Amino acid sequence: MVTEAIPTRAEVSDVANAIVDGADAVMLSAETAVGEHPVAAVEIMNRIAAEADRYSDHLSRAVPANEFCRGVTAAVAHSIQSVAEHVDAVAVAIWTEKGVLARLLSRHRINQPILALTPSDAIRRRLALYYGVTSATVHKPQETRECLQKADDVLAREGWAKIGDPIVMGFGPASMEWGDTGSITIHRLGARRP
Repeated sequence: MVTEAIPTRAEVSDVANAIVDGADAVMLSAETAVGEHPVAAVEIMNRIAAEADRYSDHLSRAVPANEFCRGVTAAVAHSIQSVAEHVDAVAVAIWTEKGVLARLLSRHRINQPILALTPSDAIRRRLALYYGVTSATVHKPQETRECLQKADDVLAREGWAKIGDPIVMGFGPASMEWGDTGSITIHRLGARRP
């Protein structure tokens, strides 16, 4: 769509296939940088992506079994998805220092919004590219209780959850303490913790 107002079959196919294949983001370059119809190109790409996303909803949400998806962090991501569905969680919050848990969880295309807390602005910016993930930079908490409180504060402020709503909180390996193997906590927003 650099010069034309209507996309070619190949352009439509490229965008749709990217969404069905699980891409977190699609991008236009020449169409918006030097194209004759930049606004139309973005609007059409958005419509194609939304339709492809609706189509792909009926496909399996299982992450393909490959080396990237094995290990403790992948197991935590898979478990978060399962737990969130079983407890009807309204949101998922995770603590991630390198973004790996957020990336793996994003690939599951869970139904709940994902809040990723990280101590790094660079990681926070990278997380913006992952499907379904909103991120916030926070100082590294000293203990799990403090991390839960930070997640509750952001979830309530953003209007994703209200007092008493079930939340699933996940931690990747070595998130909070040396030797940690990853963990999942289920709690209600605003609940008092010892």
